[in-house]
Amino acid sequence: MKTLQEIKKDLSALKEQNFVDIAHCQSEIEKSDTKIAVARQKLLKAQEDVDAKAYNEAKDELWTAQNTKEMLVEQLNKLTQEPLMPINEYRQLVKEVHEQHKKTQRGFFTEAKSVLPKLENIREKARAEYEDCSEVLKILKVIISKDREEYTKTEIGHVDSDLLNMEPHTDKYFPLTFDRIKEIMHQGVSL
Repeated sequence: MKTLQEIKKDLSALKEQNFVDIAHCQSEIEKSDTKIAVARQKLLKAQEDVDAKAYNEAKDELWTAQNTKEMLVEQLNKLTQEPLMPINEYRQLVKEVHEQHKKTQRGFFTEAKSVLPKLENIREKARAEYEDCSEVLKILKVIISKDREEYTKTEIGHVDSDLLNMEPHTDKYFPLTFDRIKEIMHQGVSL
């Protein structure tokens, strides 16, 4: 079975070849249009000159150019409208892509599974530290400062939010929870 990257490479090559073939066909159609125009001019000239031989040659050129264009237009239609591979090959590739995806995702899950116990340990440590910090701040406020208002102000008398708020500082990611870990991982932010 091919890898996803091999399949992607093969499909890109197939797609690119289709684009090249379409461009070539369009170019050949333009050349045929030019040949048709030239053949018509020769035909008119032969009629004016009453030259049967030149007239027949011009008719042959016109017929060939028109038939060539017709063939090229049919080819262009096939290139732009027909699938690039048979249906059974398409279905097989779709199946392979899904199988590769499942296999890769299982690998990621296995990798994540090996990290989860460590993350759980870190989360527990973070939670315990948060609770300890909260407890210490409450002791400071209630027991040590006796919950006096002047203890919440700076030396010049302004209310200091750090002194007023007796919860531990938290930034966007703490306290650490599994939801926050997922958010961090999703955003690609390192702890």
